[in-house]
Amino acid sequence: MDIDYDIINIKKFNWYDTQAYKFNKDHNNGYIYGYVMWYGNQDLDDTLDNSEDVSWSWFKTEQERDKSFKEQD
Repeated sequence: MDIDYDIINIKKFNWYDTQAYKFNKDHNNGYIYGYVMWYGNQDLDDTLDNSEDVSWSWFKTEQERDKSFKEQD
């Protein structure tokens, strides 16, 4: 599958919205707010299944996350 790098997807979340906390049983060292960015015209699950380019960014506060998120727009 060819990836269209002109299409950028970005989604905010927190640590407890993900499945990661179920596996790690911790609070990610305080980095509980984040966003994920991926390329192409596909949803995140498909991107993860295909091991395509996915970038995860983590922050300790929602304000830090939101500021960085706005800079990505």
